[in-house]
Amino acid sequence: LTIKLGLYTVNCELKTVNSRVKQGFTLVELLVVISIISIIGTIGYVNLKSSQDKGRDARRKADLKAVSAALVSFYQDNDVYPGNVGTDYISSGPDWIPNLTPNYIQKLPVEAKSASFYLYKVVGLSKKDFELWAQLDKTNDQEAIGQPNSTCNLTPPSAVYNYCLQSPK
Repeated sequence: LTIKLGLYTVNCELKTVNSRVKQGFTLVELLVVISIISIIGTIGYVNLKSSQDKGRDARRKADLKAVSAALVSFYQDNDVYPGNVGTDYISSGPDWIPNLTPNYIQKLPVEAKSASFYLYKVVGLSKKDFELWAQLDKTNDQEAIGQPNSTCNLTPPSAVYNYCLQSPK
């Protein structure tokens, strides 16, 4: 192809390039995308687990507060707390604290995790005090034993328990 522009003549040669159209992704591109998705999924899972732990811990605290209120009501009517001194009452069944249901609490809570239990103890020979224990998932919870805002400074009955409520003084 020759083009004449005034005094100048330009010779142009058109070549067709045999280029192929890219038909997909390379292996490296796929691995990068999979890695990014995996990292995002891991972060999401960790946040979800943390939220679930906090939710279970909040439920445990609320459960113990409800049981504590029922125990105080029982005490106001009977001048003693239910049960025997020195006996550990563990939430392994529906009526794990004697004489409390259905008059003082409709239903006693049972721990959702199969490996974890609530624990109730009558302390003092006069049956005028009690301890309620639970295991929180988040050991750094502000109300867990050993933390600054702990509701209890007692020694746990076993190493699994890290949260307690005591009878009001």
